[in-house]
Parts: sequence; C-alpha cells; structure tokens
Amino acid sequence: MLVQMAQECSGMGFIRNSIGLKIFSVASLIVFLMVGITVMNLRVQAQVSHALEQVADRYIAAYGGMADANVRSMEQALYLRRLVIAKILLHDDAIAQTTADDIVLNGRLFDETVANIRTELNRVDTRQDVFADATTLARIDEKLALAQEQQRRYEEDIARLQKQVFSNDVAELQQALPELGDWRRDFNTHMGETRQLMLEATRNAADNAIQLQQSATRISVIAVLLASLLALAVAAWITHSLVRQVRVLLQGTQSVINGQLDVALPVTTSDEIGHLTHSFNTMTEGLRVGNRVRDIFGKYVDPRIVEDLIEKPQLMSSEGERQIMTVLFCDMQDFTRLSETLTPAALVKLLNRYFTLISEAIHENGGVIDKFIGDAVMAYWGRPFNAEHEQVQRALGAMLTMREKTQQLQNELPQLLGFRTNLPQIGVRAGIATGEAIVGNIGSDRTKNFTVIGDTVNLASRLEGVNKLYGTSLLLTEEAAVMAGELFVLREVDTVVVSGKTEAKKVFTLVGRKGTLPDTSIRLLQHYAQGLAAYRAADWSAAREQFQTCLQINSLDEPSAVMLERLNQFASQPPSADWQGVWLVAQK
Repeated sequence: MLVQMAQECSGMGFIRNSIGLKIFSVASLIVFLMVGITVMNLRVQAQVSHALEQVADRYIAAYGGMADANVRSMEQALYLRRLVIAKILLHDDAIAQTTADDIVLNGRLFDETVANIRTELNRVDTRQDVFADATTLARIDEKLALAQEQQRRYEEDIARLQKQVFSNDVAELQQALPELGDWRRDFNTHMGETRQLMLEATRNAADNAIQLQQSATRISVIAVLLASLLALAVAAWITHSLVRQVRVLLQGTQSVINGQLDVALPVTTSDEIGHLTHSFNTMTEGLRVGNRVRDIFGKYVDPRIVEDLIEKPQLMSSEGERQIMTVLFCDMQDFTRLSETLTPAALVKLLNRYFTLISEAIHENGGVIDKFIGDAVMAYWGRPFNAEHEQVQRALGAMLTMREKTQQLQNELPQLLGFRTNLPQIGVRAGIATGEAIVGNIGSDRTKNFTVIGDTVNLASRLEGVNKLYGTSLLLTEEAAVMAGELFVLREVDTVVVSGKTEAKKVFTLVGRKGTLPDTSIRLLQHYAQGLAAYRAADWSAAREQFQTCLQINSLDEPSAVMLERLNQFASQPPSADWQGVWLVAQK
C-alpha cells in the first residue's frame, strides 16, 4: 500500500518533489529501524522467557520438592516415635499397625519426590541454556543421590526397629532410638545444604535473565535514540524546504486561534501546500458557519427555531414582530399538595416524567415549548412555525393529547413512585389565548430567547388559574374559540374579567372532538347554554332550572354547580342594576 501511495504521489503531474514521497521515505526508514529493533527485542525476550520458565518450572519446583522430601523424612521419624508409644506404652496394636504403614508410605513418597527432582534437573540442557550452571547442577544431583542412599539405609534401620517394637524388646529400643536421632540430624543438615545449593542456582539463573533483559533495554533505548535523531535530521531538511508556505499557514492558524475566522489565505502553489491552503480556507468558512450555529443553538431550544434562523438570518433581528399567536399555559393540578406529601426524590421523578409527556404532546401537535416555570409549561403556535388558521386547532389537539398522556402517567404511578396505595390524582390545567403578540429575539447581547410577549401571553397565564374557579381543565378565549373551527366541540362557560385586566372576556372549555360525544353530553351543553343566556338576562329562575337540569344529567358537572352557587349568592346579595353578566375574578 505504501509503495502504491508513493507511485501515485510521484505520478501526479501537478506536484513536483512530492511531500508525500519524502514523508514516505522517512516513514520507510523509521519502519525499517523499528522492525529491526522489534526483532532484536523479540529474540532477547524469548531467551529471557525461556530462562524464567526454567526457573519457575524446574528450579523453583525442585527447591520446593526438596523441602517436601525433607518433610516426608521427618514425618517418618515422628511416626516412628508414635509407633513406639502406641505399642510399648499404650499396647494399642491397631494404632501401631497404622503408624507402621504410614512410615512405609512416607519413605516411598520421599524416594519418588527425590527421583522426580533429579529427572527434571537432568532435563536442563546446559549447552543451550546459557543461564544453567552445570557444575552446581551436578553437585546437586550428587547430593540428591547420596540422600537417596542414606534414606534407604535409614529405612532398613527403621525396619529392624519396627521388629523390636512389635517384639517388645525395650532394651534394644533404648539403644537404637538415640542412634537414629543422631542420624536424623546429620540427614537434615545434608538436605539443608542441598536446598541451599538449589536456591543459589535459582538466584543465579534469575539474575542472569534480568541482566540480559536490562542489556536488551539499553540497546533498545540507544537504537530508538539513533532512529529518532535520523528521523529528526530528515524532518528538519523537509521543514526547511517548506518553511515559507508553512509559516503562512501558521500565521493563518494563529489568527483562527485568536478568533479571527474571516481570514482567507492566498493559494500560490499547486503542490500539497497549495491544496492544504485551499482546505484551510474551506475549513475557516466551515468554522464561521459552525460558530454561527453554536451561537444560535445556545440561544434557542426548539430545533425548528435553529433551522429557521440559519436559513433566514433576517429573523435574528432583535426588533421583534407583532403577529397573531396562540399561547398555552399549563400546570399540574394540586402540585402544592403533591410537593408536601411526596419525598423530594419521588417528586423530582414525577415532575421529570410529567414534563416529558407534556413536551411530547406539544411537539406532536407542532407547538414550540418556550419555557418551564416551576411545574408550569409555556408553549406557543404561530408563524413561522404554524399557519395562522391552524394555530388553535393544533393547541387544542395538544390539550387532548395531554389528557391522554396524564392518564398514561396515572397508570405509571405505582412503578414510578414505588407504592400502590393512596396514589395522587394527576391532572393538567391549561389556559389558551389567541391574539396579537410580539415575537422575536429577546434578551441580552450574549444570551437571547426566541419568545412571545404581550397581553395574550398574560391572559393565557391568567386563564390557567381561572380553571380552579369553574373546576375545568382548560379555558380559552373567544378569539381562540372562533379560530378552532368545526373540528372541536367547545362550551361557553362564562364572561369574566381576570385579575389585572379591565376588559371582559368570554371563556370557553374544550369538551372533545366533534362527532365523538354521547347524546347526554350534547343535551348538557344545550341546557347549560340556555341557563347561561338566562343568567346574563338576570332571569334567575330560568337559569336555576337549566343548571339543575345539567346536574341531573351529570351530577359532577362543576361549572353548573358553580353557577348554581352563584345564583344562591345573588338571592341574598343581588348584583347592581347595571350588571352585564360579567364575573370579576379576584385570584390570579
């Protein structure tokens, strides 16, 4: 592949003295040196690994085997004393016979262990293994052979002693036992010397392996340094031939680092540097676009806002624009009570899931989430994201989706909160207002928000709170009701003056999609409309009759119950003579 790359670089007619060919030559030299160093290291590592395997598999194993053989021989002496005690003192023939068998077993194990050690050490090829000490290994073998011979004589003495034990010859035992003790001490000394020789052989082999590895490391370091010096020399030569063009690129790069993204370098050559300069100019252009995108993305949330502002930079004007918008404010019902009864962890988990579902409902219906305020969400519909005639329809569709998703959240509560009893009831209240509003970038020079402000926004927020008065989940203005078209069934609730306003507004609530309501709901709407008309005409008797009929159809219809309660209040405190059917809402 490298050769093919070099041929391609050399074959390009517009490139002279290809930089790629020079770099290829330097790389080939470095690769050759690195391969040589690697091969040398592998050979040395193989030798070191072989030496360490010898130390681990033979030397250390032999040392451990010697210790084990010595233990077996010592156990023989202990079993012999146990045999004397069991037979002479305790007169227990069963224990005596078992102990005699253990003496024979330990003698056999000693002989097998020493034989295995000698076999393994004799496998060491001192002609190929440069770390093996042939003289030391020969001395060890001689000592092990002597130990085997001494052990055989010892076992013969033990056999004679066992006959004396089983014949109860106490006099002979008293003479033989001290002699065996003296022999045992001499034998232990002999085995200790043998183990010491084995330990020295092991240390010497390990030290030799370490010295070889250190030597290989020094050679590798020297070779790497030489290769690096050679590579630096060639690189310096190449750099000298390219320094002019590179300095220009360096100055341009420094300008970009300092934030000057409008730099454009002249392309003066047709070689790789020329191509690199052209790529640099392309890169700075991309950085300018990317920087603009990052600035915009940091100021706006909805992806459609970012996309529109990139494609239409004129929208970034901070002057704003007055246009018809539909604004929705919604929050969670009884959030204050929930916050007092749930633990902080459970409340955060519930809020996160609630906001996720509400956001999905808004996005699925083409809305733009403007902000989260505590447990409340503000969203809007309008240009440039929605056509004016579909704003309210999409907002009402979002409200119906919210109702479905809050029911989904209600079903998820046991798993979400970790308990199944006394679960809170989750609901959503919303206010929708349609009217003129100012749309644009609002904020500081560093951080902006593409948002909606004006009386329409404030009215939507107030209507969300008025739901508490009528027991409804949604209230919308008359302007919004008119723009809803024929797709939805709406119910006029009352005429109110919300807190902070002086203008009376008819308010409506959403009943459902057209064609999906049962007959009882349709009859209730008719009677409520008749009762509301009578109420505004101050015909209290007729209004009371219609509202009572509504409660007969649906005893849980809260707007009818509110109006009946208001009629009872008027019975004791009638409104003024100039009353026009408007209710003043004191609360926000």
